[in-house]
Parts: sequence; C-alpha cells; structure tokens
Amino acid sequence: MNSVTIEALYARWQQNPDATETAALCEALRSGQRPDLVPVIGSHASLQSDLAALLAAARMYTDTGRLDEAQGVLIAAGRIAPREGDVYRWLGEVLLRRGDAERAEKVLEKAVQFGGDASSAPLLERAHGLVPMQRSSGAPAVAEAVRTALAKKPAPSDDDDDVETEIRKDVQGAVDAAGLSAYLPPAAGRPPEPSARAAAPSVRPPPTGRKKEDFFEIPKQTRSLDFETTANRNVVADTSPFRSEAVPPAPSSRGVTALLNEAASQAPLVSPQAGPLPPPSVRIDPSFRGPEPPVNPALLEGLRNVPNGQIPEARDVLEALQVAGIYEPDGAVGPQVYTWQRPADGVRRLFSTVTLVGLAVVLVAGGVGSYFYVTNKRAKEHVRAEAMLAQIDRQLAASEAAQLDPAEKAISQSFELESRSQHAALTWLHERALVGLLKSGADVAFEDAIHRAKALGVPEGKIAFANIASFLFQGDTAGAAATVAKYDGAGANDAWFQLLAGATFERAGDPRSLERYMAAVKLEPDLIMAQILLTRATAMDGDPRRAAELAREFRTRYPARSEGAALVALAWTRDPLRGEPPAEIKDITEKGDGLPPSLRAVPHAARAILALHRGNVDEAKPSLQKGLDVADSPGIAAWLGSIALSTGDEELARKAALVAVSFSASYPPARSLAARVALLGGRLDEALKASEDLPAAWADVASVVAAASYEKVDGDRMARAFEQLGDDAKKLPFAAPLVHGQAMLAGNLGGLNGTTVLELADDEAPWADVVAMDWALATGDLELANKIKNERWRGNPSVMRQVRLARLARYEGKLDEAEKLSRFALENGTVTLRALEERVFTLVAQKKETDALALFKAYPNVGGPVAKWLRAYATAAHGKPEDAKAIVASEDPPPAGAAMPTRIIAAMAYGAMKDGRRGNEYAKPILAAGFVNPDTTAAAEKLGLGKVVKRQR
Repeated sequence: MNSVTIEALYARWQQNPDATETAALCEALRSGQRPDLVPVIGSHASLQSDLAALLAAARMYTDTGRLDEAQGVLIAAGRIAPREGDVYRWLGEVLLRRGDAERAEKVLEKAVQFGGDASSAPLLERAHGLVPMQRSSGAPAVAEAVRTALAKKPAPSDDDDDVETEIRKDVQGAVDAAGLSAYLPPAAGRPPEPSARAAAPSVRPPPTGRKKEDFFEIPKQTRSLDFETTANRNVVADTSPFRSEAVPPAPSSRGVTALLNEAASQAPLVSPQAGPLPPPSVRIDPSFRGPEPPVNPALLEGLRNVPNGQIPEARDVLEALQVAGIYEPDGAVGPQVYTWQRPADGVRRLFSTVTLVGLAVVLVAGGVGSYFYVTNKRAKEHVRAEAMLAQIDRQLAASEAAQLDPAEKAISQSFELESRSQHAALTWLHERALVGLLKSGADVAFEDAIHRAKALGVPEGKIAFANIASFLFQGDTAGAAATVAKYDGAGANDAWFQLLAGATFERAGDPRSLERYMAAVKLEPDLIMAQILLTRATAMDGDPRRAAELAREFRTRYPARSEGAALVALAWTRDPLRGEPPAEIKDITEKGDGLPPSLRAVPHAARAILALHRGNVDEAKPSLQKGLDVADSPGIAAWLGSIALSTGDEELARKAALVAVSFSASYPPARSLAARVALLGGRLDEALKASEDLPAAWADVASVVAAASYEKVDGDRMARAFEQLGDDAKKLPFAAPLVHGQAMLAGNLGGLNGTTVLELADDEAPWADVVAMDWALATGDLELANKIKNERWRGNPSVMRQVRLARLARYEGKLDEAEKLSRFALENGTVTLRALEERVFTLVAQKKETDALALFKAYPNVGGPVAKWLRAYATAAHGKPEDAKAIVASEDPPPAGAAMPTRIIAAMAYGAMKDGRRGNEYAKPILAAGFVNPDTTAAAEKLGLGKVVKRQR
C-alpha cells in the first residue's frame, strides 16, 4: 500500500478514530513507510477493547520490529479473548523473533488448539526445530536464525511469478478437464518433478505489474487461437512423422498460443497411426504467428503406444479451456478471421442461474438463521451468567470465608458464558477485596481484575475500592489513605468504597473509620463484613456500651455465626465497668478458631482477662502473646498492651506498644500505651513526655500524669490531673487506686483498712498494688505488706516496687537486702524523691552517712527544698546536729497541706537533730493522722513523743 493511501487512511482516522479505522491504518503501516505514525496509532489501538484492533496493532508492531509493544498488546488481547487462536499465533511469532523458542512452542500449541490461522502449524514446527538451538546456543542465536529466515522470505502476493504459477495451474486444469492426462506416457516416461526440470528451458516472467489477463496478448475482442503452427508441428509428414529438433527458449512475452503449445508438448494431439487431423473448425489468421514452444522428446516417444482413434479433438481441448476460464469464445470478427462458436449451453446456463439463486437463498437463510441462533444463544448465556452472578453477590455479602473458593470458580464460569460482562468484572473485584478482609491480603493481586474492569468500561467510582485495597493489603496505609482522598467524590455512594476506606482509617488509627463503616452499612445493609467492622470499631474507639448493643443485635440476627459471639465478648472485655462474663465468653474461648482477621485476637484477650480474674498471671501472658501475633490494627495491639500492663510484664507491654506504633505512629492510644509502659518501667519523665500532646481528659492520660505525680510526691499536679476527669470517670476502676493514693499524699488514711487494702492489692487497675503497699508501710502493718509482696509481687518487680520492697526490708532489719534493692531502684529508673530518700535512710541505717551525703552532690536537683531536710537528717545522723540545724535554719518545714512523705522527712530531721521545741508540734499531727511506722516512731521517741505513739498504736 503506497504512502498516498496511508495518508488518506490517517486523515480518515483523525476524523473517526474508532476500532475499524484504527485496524485498517495499522494494517497499512505494516509496510514501514510511515514509522513516525506507528507509536501514535499503536498506543491508541492498545487502549481499545476491540480484538481486531488489538491484533492489527500487534501485527503492525511485529512487522516494524517493536516486539516489546507487540507482546504487551497481545497479552492485553489475550485477557479479552483467552480462547482466540490468532492471539496465540501472533504471540508465538513475537516470541520466536525474540529468540524464546521454548515459550513460543507452548504458545503456538495453544494457537493450533484454539483454531489459529493456517500459518500456526508451520510456525509450531519451526519453533519445535529451534528449541535445541536455544538450549545449546541461547536466545540470541534463535533470534538471529529467525531474522535470517525472514530476510529470505519471498516477495508479497502480487509477484509476477505467482501469476505465472496461477496460469500454469489453470492450463493444467484445462488439460485434465479435456482428458489429456490419460495420454501421457507411463510414470517411468514422464518428465521429472519440477525440482528435476530446473535445467529445462524456462519462460521469463512478464514485466512487473502485469496482471493475469496481460499474459493473453490477443485483445479480448479478437482473441482467435492460432493453431496453424500447432497443426503443422504435430501432423504426419512425408519423411518424418515427428519433429525432434531442439527448439529455442520462448521469448519473454508469451501468448495463449505458446501456453497451449506447451500443453500440447505434454499431451500430443495426434496419433502416428491416425494420420492427419481433420480440418479444424476455425480458420486461422495467417498473419498471426506465435513463438514455438519446446517439444519434450520423452512425451513424443510415448505417443507411439497410444491406441488409434483415442486422441481428443481440438474443440474438446478448447471447450475444456473455456470451462477453466482461460479461453473466451467471443473471437474476432471480420471476413478473414473465424472464432469458436458459442456452445449451446442454454440449459446449462439456466441450471447455473437457478443453482446460484438457490445457493444465495440458502446462504442468506443460513446467515439469518445463524444470526438469530447466535443472538438467542448469547441471550440465554447472558441470563445464565446474570443469575450466577446474583448468587455470587449474595454469597459475598454474607462474608463467609468458606464461600470464597466456590465463588471464585463461579466467577470464572460466568466469564466463560459472557466474557464482556461488566457485572462479572465488578464481582471479581468484590471477591478479591473480601479475600483480603476474611483471610489475608498479603497474596491478593488486583492488577488483572482492575485492568479487566477498566477495559470493559466499569465506572471509575465502582473500581475505586479495589485501588484502596491493593495498597492496604500490601501494608501501604499511606498509599491507601491517599487513594481514599483521590476517589472520595467518585466512590461516595459505593458501599465497598466506604468499607475499604473505613478499614484504611482504622489501620491508620483514625477515629473517622466509624463514619465510613456506618456509611457502608447504610448503603448496603446486607453486607455483613461492614456490620462486623462497625461493631469492632465502636468497641475499640467508640462507646463500648453501644458496641454491646450492636453485638447483641448481630448475635440475634445471625445466631449460628461465630462472629456474633466474638463481638459480644469484645464489647464485654472493652467495658471498664464489665460485670460477670456473658455466656458467649465460654464459647469464644473454647471455639475461637475460624474467625476473620479482624476478630482473631478476641479469644486470646478474653482468655487473658479471665486468667487475671482468677489471679493467674502466668496463664494470661501466653494468651496475650498469641493475641499480639494476630493483631491487625493499632487499636487491637494497644488494647492487648493495656491488659499486659495489668500483669506487670513490662517487656510484653512494650512489645504491644511497638506493634501498635508500627501500624500508626500517630495513634493516640498507642502513644498513651507507650507512656504507661514507661511509667511501669519507672521512667517517669519519659511517660510524662509521651503524654504531653494527648488530650488531658482521656482516662489513660490522666492516669499516667496522676501516677507519675504520685511517685514524684507532687500532690498539686496529681490534683490537677484528676480535675480534668468528671466525677463518673473518677469512679472507674482505673482511677480508684490513684484516688486513694492522692488522699494518702494529703495525709488521709481514712476509708481504708486491712481488708480493703488486700482487695485493692488484688485489683487489676494500674498502681493499685503500689498504693496498697504504701498504705501498709505508712501504717507500719508489716504483716500486710508481706502478704502483698508474696501474693502479688512474685518474680521480677518493677523499679517502683523495689523502692517499697527496700523500705520493707529496712523496717524488718534486713539491711543488706534493703541496700541492694534501694541501689537498683535509684540507678535504673527516674530518680525521684521516694527513691532518693529510701537510699539515704538505708545508708544511714547501715552507718554509711558519708555515702548518704555524697548522694546530694550526685543528684543536686532532686527534691527541691525538701532535699535540704533530707540532707539535714543525714548530717545529724552522722553526729553533726548543729551543722544540720544550720542547713535548714533559713528553711521552713513543709506546711500542713504539703505531701505527707515530705512532712515525714522534716519530722525525721527534727528527731535526728533532737529539736524538740519545733519538732514536737510538727510531728504530732503526722502521728495523729495514723502514719505510725518505724521511721515516724523513731523520730517521735527522739522528740519525746513516746506516749503519743503508744496511744496511736
């Protein structure tokens, strides 16, 4: 096709770039005349969903050497028509050109299997033959061999040699139709095959561009046949019956006479015994002479054995040529030229006309029938596919993991019934997303399903959820969140979009996940996965009591589903005012397998909480570890970490905090958990720093600030932390122990007794056991303190606990143990006034006053003004009471409203200095408040208040 035609096609394509015009232009560009248009048209064609356009683009890319683009287009075409043989045939050729014979062989086998064009089988044979070369020499050698073979490929279809070959076939057909083949000599005397006749005189092809009709040199109006030469050459002469001399090669331009004479040389028209032929029924124009063809001596020799009277007449030969379409009986007109008479074929013509009309009717009727048959078949297949997809949609809405594999198989069957179904493409995407939510998304691929849906024209808003899921299930929460923002407008009315958006926000620790889940449930109430995730998010980041209501509704609606029991258990475990365990707790702890990833941690958490209720800490820890292994959101991880805090296992709680932060570093509960873990480890400054930017009204934040302030003996800051909480929040289990601790700092031991303190020590709330131990030590109840130690503080106690254990050991006279514990508490946690004073008291008890005084140089900023009273106590105990008085001469003792531990330090300093004048009145209120322990008793005896101590006891 020339460039003018390409330009015309390109102009038409610019006006209407549909699939038909694109395919036509691609076919034209295969010639390589306009390489600049190839990438433009190919890029447009690759975006089409029309198979013909894609195949045309692939052929264009292949013929112009763009094999990568050709392979990509063919793969896209294979997704549209996976059973189209021509797709595999051209893909096989591309692979051959690239040197991959092994893959080409497999692809071409598919082409033959699916009915590819006639060239598929030869290509398959070629690929089979090149496989050994690839294995021995590599793909480049195969590619070079294919390139060399293509370079030797003959010219295209309008080559003149092909025209000559076609004419030869027509002549041979005429000879066979005339019955001349019966007069050929036996096989042994026949001419050799064409490969053996290469040395025979040949006929040069006509000039380039000539058509089949141009080989007939007589004009159509006056095509009379010159048989004069033929007759003269074949009749019996007086001296010799045959001519055997050599004949020169025919000229380059041959007429029909030469072709007929060549046929006569293969099947002679006369017998030696029959004599001359009768006069021909036409008169030959004497002025016309055709070139003499060569005579085959072997054929002439064979005529001697032909029986007499069996030579066909010339009219039979011409009639056979007429039937073959080579000779036309309308000859020249004129007084000197005669033509063959038109045969009397009226009946035959009538028969042919009737046959053609009948055949046309049959073809039209068959076409119409085929059209209606195919249309009816496709309509039935569409109905079947839609019914199947409706069933699949109901299964997916039910959100049962056991139905996913059958649903996937059914989707494949629906594609076989209707490969261009948008409904099937969208259902496939729903199934992929549900696999990630119900099983695991690590191995779920969305690219093929998304590409198919786009190619079939599914609206962008319906596909948006799949783009979110492809990021979310690969752990790219930021990418998923960005995709939510990108498609938020287009997918606002799609329940699946809202469902995946909620899952993204929940993974990021964003409370807006509740809004998304509620929108998904509203848009598609039967989508059970949305109901499950809404209830879970409400329990984790919303109101646990509302979550309990939703769980009960789900349990009532779907009593046979295990998710209902898990949701009820989750709501109970998340409720800070939880009562007795519901019946579902037993079911879920014993039969918790088979839950979706969103609920797999619930049975483990429930087992841990039940173990803590029984006081079995060792049983709770393994359950919490298993729960962390299946946690899929920062909320679940932070929740498990808060339970781990109740066990006192700092390492396990720290691991939970790290898991939560790995999902979302900005998730507030994860940060508050990190603060509580730091608090448990005695890193009070770190805990306060982690809770700085969090809302002060949060219960966890208030508890962290209050606990750190309690340990630092900062009553004012502790009071401010509780002011952020309402009265109801102060009654919550987590707050009750610290409320008692605040009262103790203020000097109020009322409201507690030995029984209630033991109950407090058994409480799961943070800091409950520490406050209980402080009450026992403050009142001097060493028996109660040992019970707490032995029942609650087994194993490796935290830094804060070691401060209390050091005091208990000192009160019991176990100074070596007290020295060891006090040193560890001072060196491994935040240095607080409690840790510093206990270290000083222990060293003084060991008569190591010098070491005690050295501590004030090492920690000059701890304790503030109170540190001077502690230093005065150490100095006076070292035998220098006057120096001690000089230290606090300018200092007033902590007032009556100050924290009780600071007031006790001042009272002990007055006792060590034996300053009864000021010390008596200062120590009496402390003893009267019930703070009678070995420290205050020793100070009172030195101040002469023994009777007061005895009365308080």
